[in-house]
Amino acid sequence: MSVTICQTAVTKAYDIVIVGAGLVGLSLSLLLKQDFKSILLIDKRKVEVDVTSSNSTDLYINKKSIALSMSSIEIIRQLDLWNELEKVAAKIEKVHVSGNGDVGSVLLSACELDQKALGYNVSTAIFSQSLIKSVKNSQVEVLSESSVENIIFKKEHVEIEVLQTQNSRVASFNSKLLIMCDGVDSKVFDFLGVQKSDFESDYEAISTNIDLQQPHQNIAYQRFSRKGHMALLPIPKDKQTNRVELVWVLKKKLANEFSSLSDEDFLKYVQDNFGYRLGVFEKIDQRLKFPIIRQQSMEQIRNGLVILGNAANSIYPIGAQGFNLALRDVNNLVTVLKSALTAKKHIGTFEVLDQYYQSKKNDQELTTCFGDSLESIFSHHNLHVRALRSLGLLAIDIVPFLRKKVTKFGVGVR
Repeated sequence: MSVTICQTAVTKAYDIVIVGAGLVGLSLSLLLKQDFKSILLIDKRKVEVDVTSSNSTDLYINKKSIALSMSSIEIIRQLDLWNELEKVAAKIEKVHVSGNGDVGSVLLSACELDQKALGYNVSTAIFSQSLIKSVKNSQVEVLSESSVENIIFKKEHVEIEVLQTQNSRVASFNSKLLIMCDGVDSKVFDFLGVQKSDFESDYEAISTNIDLQQPHQNIAYQRFSRKGHMALLPIPKDKQTNRVELVWVLKKKLANEFSSLSDEDFLKYVQDNFGYRLGVFEKIDQRLKFPIIRQQSMEQIRNGLVILGNAANSIYPIGAQGFNLALRDVNNLVTVLKSALTAKKHIGTFEVLDQYYQSKKNDQELTTCFGDSLESIFSHHNLHVRALRSLGLLAIDIVPFLRKKVTKFGVGVR
C-alpha cells in the first residue's frame, strides 16, 4: 500500500498489542488489564460509545444478536458486565433440535444440568457497547481508525507500524506480544505469510426478527431442512410483542431469491419450513444477509504472536459455537499469560504460547468437527440417511446420559 507519510511518531513500548476491537479483542483487553498495565488496542474502525444506540428504546430492531453459552457468561462475569447485560438479554432454558421430515427430535433442557439456563441471547450492539464503555473507563489505550502496515519480529519484541488514517501519520510500537483478532481478512495473512485453509462455502445467512402469535417460552430452535439450517432464538419482548431472531443459512442462490421476496412471501417460506410450534408468524423486521465463511489459520502461534477469533478459526454457524469457542480461547490465553507473568517468564516465547495452544487445541477441534458434522448429517436427504438420523435424534432424546452429554457440549463444558 502506498501512503503519504506526514510524520512518523516516536516508538512506544507495550506489554501487549491487540489488533481488532471486535467482541473478541475487547473482551481480551479487559481480561488482561488487571495484570498487564500497558495494553494497546488497535482497530481500523472508530471505537467509541454510540450515544444514539445508548438512547435507543430497542437495540434488537434491525440488529443481529449473539447466543452466549453459560461458559461464556462465566467469563463475562469476570468483566463485571453480566449483571447489566442480563437485564436486556433473553434466557434460553431449552433447545429443540429437529429435521424437517425426520421422525425424531431432541429437547435439551437446563434442568438436565441443574441450571436455570443453557445460555442467553443478547443484542450484539448492546454487548459491544457494554465492552467499549468498560474499555474506555480502563487503562487500556485505544487507537481507532488505524491499520497495521508492517510487522517485524525482533529477538525480544515485535515492531508494529500503524497508519493513522485521519492524519496519514505512521506510528511505530514495540510489544512483547502481538495478538491478532482482526477477523477472517486479518493482516497476519498478508504480512507474515501465514497460510490458511479456505473451505469452499456456497452458503449465506438471512437474519431478521419475527413477531410471534404466542410466547417463545425461552426455547431456542435448531431446524434443519432441504432448504437449509434455521435457528430461532428468543429475544426480549418489544412492549407486549413476543419475538424471536431468525438466522437461516441457505445456499447462495436461494438466499438471493429469498432476499428479493416481499415480507409476506418470505414469512410464508419460513413458516412452511419451521412449522407451527410457535403459532402463526405475524411480522418480520428488516432482513440482513451475510456470507458464511469457513476458514482456518494453519498457524495460530509464533514467537511473539497469537492469532485469535475468526482470524484463527471461522467455523460453521451452528448453535452459536463460534464466538463461544473464541471466548474460551481468550480465557485460556489469559490464564497462561498470567501464569507466565507470575513465573517471570517472557510472555512472547514459543514455550509460553505453546502452553496456550495445547490447552485449547482439543476444544477447537471438537467444536469445529461438531459444526461440520451436523451440517453434513442434516444435508443428506436419501431415505437411509434420514432413517438413521431419525433414530439418532430419538436415541438422544430418550437416553438421559446421551442427552446430558449433548447438553453439556452445547453450553461449553469440555
